[in-house]
Formats: sequence, structure tokens, C-alpha cells
Amino acid sequence: MMPCLCCQEDLYVFLVHTGNLWTTVGGEVQHGCHLDRSFADTWRREWDEEVLKYPWAQVVEGGDVAQIVVWRTTSSNWQDLRNCKTGRSGINATSWCFAAADRGFFDRTVGKDVSLVREGELVWPTDSADKKRRVHTEGLPFVETEEGAWFQLKGASFFTHKEVQVRGDVGDLLEGPEKLRRVQEIIRSFSGAPGPDTTRWFLAEITQDGRKDKLPGFERKLQGMEPQEACRHLTAQLLKEIPYPEEIEACLKRDADPRGHEEMLEGTSVLHAFLQRQHEQEYAVARIVHLLLRAYHKRNIPVSAAEKESIARWREGNDPDCKALWEANMELANVMRPAV
Repeated sequence: MMPCLCCQEDLYVFLVHTGNLWTTVGGEVQHGCHLDRSFADTWRREWDEEVLKYPWAQVVEGGDVAQIVVWRTTSSNWQDLRNCKTGRSGINATSWCFAAADRGFFDRTVGKDVSLVREGELVWPTDSADKKRRVHTEGLPFVETEEGAWFQLKGASFFTHKEVQVRGDVGDLLEGPEKLRRVQEIIRSFSGAPGPDTTRWFLAEITQDGRKDKLPGFERKLQGMEPQEACRHLTAQLLKEIPYPEEIEACLKRDADPRGHEEMLEGTSVLHAFLQRQHEQEYAVARIVHLLLRAYHKRNIPVSAAEKESIARWREGNDPDCKALWEANMELANVMRPAV
């Protein structure tokens, strides 16, 4: 759910900081007696659970709300990864709530970090298990999110008072002319009286987190990269973390050398260096290795004995869901002649 406001044609939404990203307040519908009777009940309950300092009744003006429903792939109303429908006839969906923000709340909080934690005894994520039980035994509030901020929408881009990253599925909501137009129309209907705005706005990066189809986003991010630059990017990502496989795929589509950039490696390939590290996300590792081996095959690059040995070790991993992919990787490595 997003409190929104339109001031002199400028469109604003309020997001909260969760983990390393900025996103909306949200959660699951609670079914049962005396629980959520509608999406509106869910919006109010989730907001009041997460934003302890500013209750829904203080933030939202007059109960004026609108929603956009995006059907998930398990829904009978699903069409493609970017569909956006109204109505309630699906069986599995995300309901995005837009609510007219109180102008006083906007004026007090725009252009800065907004603390969302109220005074009093609270339960924090770092507290002991005994204290966390008091959420259930005594009804103490649990701190889910600590700060929020206003973001200005310009087209499909988010701007705020500092450099931040916005979760990808929030960006998906504005992707495509039809969805963008609908969101803009909703927020413009929540017009507020004009007022001075002295905020310096920064463009927020929209990440791929939360997106179902991540490849198009990475392709846009790397658009225009020369092969050498794409190779540097691929190498840097694989040496420091487990990137999304779609990011590696986008680099390879920019004709990056799958062996990595020589100046960034110590006499080995990026594939071999990547497999020497310990990674928890085994399926992502297996997918990345498969992408690199396919690029080896396309370029007729031989697989070294050290690379084969590393792939064989990973094939003995504990995740049964990865077994078939590691077998395919080993088979692909074996069909290419070994490096001399």
C-alpha cells in the first residue's frame, strides 16, 4: 500500500526502507473470523503493524483509495509477466493499494528520512527469543520497519532526497504505458493544495529484486556496453558475490568473453575462480555455470581440467533439485576438448 499525493502535477508516493531496499508496506491477507474481510482491512492492518508511529487513520485522508490487481502466474487470470487487470475474479494476485495521503503528513515529512518507530516498549528483531514471545503474550508491538520517505514519480522513474535502491516489483508496477497511465491517473485524483518544495531530488535505482522476469531489466541496464566493458562487468560480479543468473546472461548477450577479463584474474578463468568459493545458493551457481559453459561451446573454447574438476565437485552437492542441472553441466563440459 502506498500513500500518494499530487501537488501541482507532481506525483508523490510514500515508501519504506526494508533490508537494503525501499518498497511498499505489504503482507498477506489474514483469513478467518474477526480478521480481514476485504483488501481494505488488510491494507489498514498491515500498515498499522509496520508503521508504528503514524497510524493509517492519520496518514490517509478521508479513506479515498484505489487499487490495481496484478494476477500471478498461478491465477486463472494470468496472461503474461506484465499483465495488469482489475476486478476480483482471479485466485492468486497482488493487490496494490493507492491511498490519498493527508496533506499535513506530507508537509511534515517530505524531503527527509522519516522515523516510523514510536516511543514506548517495543520488540526489535535483535531482541532475545524470550522478549519476542511478548509480542504474543503481552501484545507488545514488533518493529518491522524503521524509516520511510516520499518519492517523486517522473514517468516510470523514482526520485527521492538521497541515492537509494527501489525494489524491482515496485518498478514493474510502472512498466509499460498502460500501467503507468493508470497509476498516474489514480495519483492525480488525489490532488492536494500546492506548496513550496525545496527538496533536492535524486534518481533512485530500481533493482531486479522481486521481479518475475529479470532479464529485460538487466538488458536495459547493460544496453550500449561494448564487449570489453561487459566482460569487466561479468568478471566483477562473479568475483564478489552470486549475481542473478539473468545478469550474467545479459553480459554474455553483449558478447562478453565467458572466460572473464584477464587483468582482473590471476592466471585462471572466472568460471574456475567462481567455483572455488563457497556459495549457499547452489541452484543459482548451477545456472550461472550452465550459461558460461554454453558460451564456451558457442565460441569453441576448451574447458580446462581444473574447471572440469571444480564442476565435478559441485555435482556431488547436497541439493537434489540441482542434481540434473549439474549433470547437464558435466556433460556439456565433457563434449568440449580439454585445454592444453
